Amino acid sequence: MLHTGYATANTFLYVHLAVEEIAELFRSRTQDKGLEFIARYAPDLPRRFIGDPSRIWQVIINLLGNASKFTSDGHIYLNVEKPGKSCSNVAIKVSVSDTGIGIPTHQIAAIFEKFTQVDASTTRRFGGTRLGLSISKRLTELMGGEMGMQSTVGEGSTFWFTLALPQDTSEPPQFMPAVELTGLRLLHVDDNPTNRFVLREQFNHPQLRSSECDSGKDALEALHAASAKGDPFHIAILDQAMPEMDGETLARAIKADPVLRNTVLIMLSSFGRRGDAARIEDLGFAAYLTKPVRFSQILDALRKAWTPSRRNAKPLVPAAGHSSAQPLDNFRHKVECPTQAPRLTLFSHEGICPKRGAFQRMERERSQARRFY
Repeated sequence: MLHTGYATANTFLYVHLAVEEIAELFRSRTQDKGLEFIARYAPDLPRRFIGDPSRIWQVIINLLGNASKFTSDGHIYLNVEKPGKSCSNVAIKVSVSDTGIGIPTHQIAAIFEKFTQVDASTTRRFGGTRLGLSISKRLTELMGGEMGMQSTVGEGSTFWFTLALPQDTSEPPQFMPAVELTGLRLLHVDDNPTNRFVLREQFNHPQLRSSECDSGKDALEALHAASAKGDPFHIAILDQAMPEMDGETLARAIKADPVLRNTVLIMLSSFGRRGDAARIEDLGFAAYLTKPVRFSQILDALRKAWTPSRRNAKPLVPAAGHSSAQPLDNFRHKVECPTQAPRLTLFSHEGICPKRGAFQRMERERSQARRFY
């Protein structure tokens, strides 16, 4: 009999909160391996469902643990979206993509069997038996869903599962950006197309105007072009690790340019380290966030960065919702790691172990109906 340590029962379920909690727990593991971790919850997907939180949590954890184990370079992408709708139930699709070793086509059919691995050399190099995949498939089926995968050797794999969950129709309206950000023009600079896609979705709102570039060179050209037209970008959100011109080098170029130096800068980093915040502050950044970040954190950083003195307007009006981003002058990087042995019993001993406290935190947040865009 499969056992999670929690009774399996359907209850109110905030999948986006589960994704955010798991992303925070998983971030340190990907950082230790030098991997970029990207998390997305589709904006058109409802927030409140009825389902089994412990089983859904467990399946996502197992898939992420599997992706991390067999990926040594590149990124891992957790994506939650809505493939379709049927009656009162909403179909959700959760996928975990990686840039790992991949699986040969002729072995894909057997990959969900117990103790199946590509070959003995893979076991020696990466360890583990992919037992978590077999258990995850069984759990998904117990919830009435299905699981599958696509893979290309040498390019990576995508494992996914779908569930048809009843939606709570009494869900309150989604949080909207505060009025002080109306008309704000943003430039997001990141060489990773998936990162750009995620932020493009989050900033797709009538009150915000956002554009994007995939390199520092293109960003400088876009900033100059906007300024020449009399419609400059107010804030530039820069990725720290980019080829040719990284975020810090780009920031130096912006601050050294008399035309661009007043552009407010925010840094997004996948590989935050102790001491980064002080160095980033010295470069002229107004905020520094470690990915993956909740959209509420980005909004909060925007509000704090776009100060009255910078926009020559009345003081900021406090926005509704949770405030989690810290102003840079109070921010110092925290190393996120478990301080005690996990108490949540896992189905697979290969995956990472979330702390019981994190799970309980998610439960409290659900009961309090805490909202994030």
